[in-house]
Amino acid sequence: MPSRLYDRPIGAALAGALAISFSGILFRAAHVSPSTGAFYRCALALPVLLPLSWLEYRRFGPRPLRQRALAALAGVFFAIDLVAWHEGIEQVGAGLATVLGNLQVVFVGLLAWMILGERPSNRSLAAIPVALFGVLLISGVFESGGLR
Repeated sequence: MPSRLYDRPIGAALAGALAISFSGILFRAAHVSPSTGAFYRCALALPVLLPLSWLEYRRFGPRPLRQRALAALAGVFFAIDLVAWHEGIEQVGAGLATVLGNLQVVFVGLLAWMILGERPSNRSLAAIPVALFGVLLISGVFESGGLR
């Protein structure tokens, strides 16, 4: 019997959005370098992730070398992304950096279309110019000062 969480994901999505919505502001308030902020964000996740990985290891056994290598490569890209996002917070402010970071959804969808042939829905395609126009508006490109 499926959980109500899977039947009604809106509450889970709102809780997740609320949990991550303060990360840029909290990083800014910490007054640390982008690499330090990225390091501690990952380090603070370890107490939760290590027991989960141990349970998965016990349940499924060791992963093949190829999967571990791909996971390590994904970790390197994640580290670069996280440091770049923290640097973005330093350069343009928490609000705009968060908006720019969340544009990855648009770019991943377009790349999946170009590389994998996974055509987005018409509604997704129609939303792209709206999202990009919103980024232009929030960036302050049409006025003397942007969001900071």
